[in-house]
Amino acid sequence: MSDNLQDITGPIIVVAHVVLRNLEKEDVVADRISKLRDYALSDKEPGTLAYRIARFGGKFTIFEEYKNAEAFKHWSGIRPGR
Repeated sequence: MSDNLQDITGPIIVVAHVVLRNLEKEDVVADRISKLRDYALSDKEPGTLAYRIARFGGKFTIFEEYKNAEAFKHWSGIRPGR
């Protein structure tokens, strides 16, 4: 495995885990993550191949797949609303 994006030539998969401390916010967080998914799969983030969300109560696991290092770099520099 490489820690340098220049060495990666194929798809990049990112796995993120979100664990809520305040379970009263579950639905709010779920809604925001869903909006991020919709944004990621839109034309605004070219090269995003997949964005999947698994939810177990107040725990979310997000799987993101990018076509290549360039698509990943594009994603890492763009945030909705900023």
